[in-house]
Amino acid sequence: MALTTFDEMTDHVAAIVRDTQIEALIERCLNLTLGEIWTYHPWTFKRRKQTFSTVVSQESYQLDEEVDEIALLRQRTTPAKLLYLPDRLFYELQADPESQSSGTPRYYRLWEETGFSTNLAAAGTIYVSSSSTSDGSTFTVRIRGRNSSGEIIRETLTLNGTSNVTSSTTWAADGLMEISKSGTTTGTITCYRTTGGTTLSEIAPNESAPRFKRLSLYPIPSAVITMYMEYYERLSLLVHDTDVPQIDHKWNWLLIEGTLAKVWQYKQNVGYAELSQRRYERGLLLMRQQDERRMDYVPVLRPRAYAQSAVRRDSDSVADAFPSYSLTGW
Repeated sequence: MALTTFDEMTDHVAAIVRDTQIEALIERCLNLTLGEIWTYHPWTFKRRKQTFSTVVSQESYQLDEEVDEIALLRQRTTPAKLLYLPDRLFYELQADPESQSSGTPRYYRLWEETGFSTNLAAAGTIYVSSSSTSDGSTFTVRIRGRNSSGEIIRETLTLNGTSNVTSSTTWAADGLMEISKSGTTTGTITCYRTTGGTTLSEIAPNESAPRFKRLSLYPIPSAVITMYMEYYERLSLLVHDTDVPQIDHKWNWLLIEGTLAKVWQYKQNVGYAELSQRRYERGLLLMRQQDERRMDYVPVLRPRAYAQSAVRRDSDSVADAFPSYSLTGW
């Protein structure tokens, strides 16, 4: 039977090391190994694509939470690839970006990562609630940001199921920075603006702290422009028993070997730890080789084999005013 779920792989490793009392450790090692595999190489299975539209005179745009790294960004109005500029190079080219005229974007910059998909348009309070009544006082939500006085503070809110829990802090406009929760919940935790009930952030049951990247476009768009983006997906850790890794199932053995190397090291079995580590490292190289393989790439066409031939006259008659010819090979 194929080992595909979080629970199945955890039980399998526990059976190999003959220790069912360290399953919590095994789960952490599985996620640690999954993170190593995820960052080892820009795997093709992590690539995603999407489009979004610009807003006239809007400089910054919040990306979806699943966006980890941008591979390519281009605009489709006058099709062109946008160039990413780090801060130093950006200010060499655009010493005073605020005074530049708007137009069709040619460059982009990456800004902070924040825990909120939408920020406060004006100073105000916020509230949180769960989609499940099971998420009570054993869970807390931690918020960090700038208050209306400009101070960076943190506030902790204790959940009360589906009931709203309002912050005592008045947060500054665009002042919210991070939001996290204390553990795996049954429902989705949602943060709202008190005035108007705008959704500011959502935390999935198996998530602890959402992260959203923000990019800025230059020149600042002067029209509604369709932007096309290719990106690498963010890793989702394994939490629930039925969770499966974001890799092809044929490589689950590699995830298990990397986990075994860490578990054997914890159990101070140096020989088995080194053996699993070598298998793990060889497997990473094999996985990368297969990911980089291009089965249909033909850089040079080979010449076709053909027989030599010559022209021959089919009729040797002198009286034939219109002799016929054909090709013959040898």
